[in-house]
Amino acid sequence: MIDQHDSRILVIPRMSMMMFLQFFTWGTWFATLNQAMDPSLKDFIGSAYICAPIAAIFAPLFLGLIADRFFPSQLVFGVLMIVGSAIMYFIGGIAEQGSSQGHLLTWMILAYMLCYMPTLGLGNTIAFSHISNQNKFPAIRVWGTIGWIAAGLFIGGMGWSASFMIFRVAAISSLALGLYCLTLPHTPAPLRGQPVD
Repeated sequence: MIDQHDSRILVIPRMSMMMFLQFFTWGTWFATLNQAMDPSLKDFIGSAYICAPIAAIFAPLFLGLIADRFFPSQLVFGVLMIVGSAIMYFIGGIAEQGSSQGHLLTWMILAYMLCYMPTLGLGNTIAFSHISNQNKFPAIRVWGTIGWIAAGLFIGGMGWSASFMIFRVAAISSLALGLYCLTLPHTPAPLRGQPVD
């Protein structure tokens, strides 16, 4: 059993691991998506990449409301990543079918990004809720950048940059992150009980 003092000591490493996995997951597929799309899918590259900014605009409006008012942040984060893992797993299979499924592939990438984008804010909320001083946050957040770099090195080193394996690795990473988030310290909904403006 970890006492409260010991758990405070572990906060920075645990939050750093969260950031690492979060950006590792994104970095495994997003940076080399255009290389992995075979010639039959080249017409869908632009549509696939536009999913990220669309999801960044709309997902927090709805899921942020839920996380901020009704459920603990670490629970919402975990569930989103587990659901995202299942979506990402199916994206790999859809991509293998080529251009006949290009539109479905784009919609599934949008679905995944709608799960992923709210976690950027949720991760920050969780980290800031458990650190004693906001000046400690950069030491946590830098692990996100390290995770992105590590993902690129791993995918490149395995020779998967132009392979649909990027989706399988992303699915596994997303599941690992989702399960990990369920072990994070309880982070109550910050606006629970407050009226919706």
